[in-house]
Amino acid sequence: MNVLSAHVYGGGFVHGLKMAGANHIGSLETWPPGYVMSDLIGMKRIGKVMSADLFVTNPPCSRFSTMSSHHYSKEAKADLSLFCELTESLTWANQSKAGIIWWENGPAAFTSGRGIIHGAHEFVGAKTTLVLKIDPSWSGNIQLRPRTHVIHFMDKVEVKGLPAATRPQISVRKWIDARLGSVERVPAPDVRYYLEKNAVEQIVAMEGKKCFNSCKPALINEDQAYSYAVLSSRQFAWAQENRWWSVMEYAAAMTYPLDVDYGSLNYPIHKVLPLLSKSVMPAVAKYVYENIVSPLAKNKVLDGPHRPDLDGDIYYVRMLADRKACDIVL
Repeated sequence: MNVLSAHVYGGGFVHGLKMAGANHIGSLETWPPGYVMSDLIGMKRIGKVMSADLFVTNPPCSRFSTMSSHHYSKEAKADLSLFCELTESLTWANQSKAGIIWWENGPAAFTSGRGIIHGAHEFVGAKTTLVLKIDPSWSGNIQLRPRTHVIHFMDKVEVKGLPAATRPQISVRKWIDARLGSVERVPAPDVRYYLEKNAVEQIVAMEGKKCFNSCKPALINEDQAYSYAVLSSRQFAWAQENRWWSVMEYAAAMTYPLDVDYGSLNYPIHKVLPLLSKSVMPAVAKYVYENIVSPLAKNKVLDGPHRPDLDGDIYYVRMLADRKACDIVL
């Protein structure tokens, strides 16, 4: 498929589709801070709408993020016209004549964003819309990072059920080591607020302090089955080594390409993490494209153990990891 994108920031969405064999023709971007990351991984930017088979976008997720949704009114979470970045993207999508329009947002969109989802379904004239709340473990990743993916089809498609997960069967540390190989784990520069040494002691000292959990630094045990989500304000440390994660370890967890030098950005970690987290994880984009979007585009009927809840022509499917397994030693 020929893919046109917009508001994909760091470019992870596009990189995952390119990994799956899609042809990316360019991206419409308006957030200059994201250019350094998307340029680093080779994403092409363009200045006008072009015809495409598939249009993708991941507008700001703050209104449906567990960290920031409380800042938004009920109207802002229900009225498409108040979500200007998404409305702009969907307008471009209509102009591109794409047969499939796919957008990603925060996990709460699956429940509290249904007004906007229905509005988007009508705005683009979709015959069928598929809404997924999907965890990265479905793509074989080790993060607990559920997100909402909304896929509008201009032609009718049939979804009886979706496939089961291909979850990783090794620990977080072994999973990351397998991807990084001999790549040097240089500690992240300028860990901000914390001392570079004695990471464990600093994290333990924060226990019990009032702070949003997703903002607190977290210890990762080498034997854990899952990692917490990589977010713009959360830093990780290896418990056994008593050190903060390196930039390359975050990049590996997010499944960004590992043949580029993120250190060349010469950014402190509190500026690198937003660039890595402000897009769709490449592995998830690849998985959804190969296993859901592409087969449906070819008029295949999807069937599997995860059955959708139907609301008119909109299908809702939960594809979440078993969070009780997050500390299991494999």
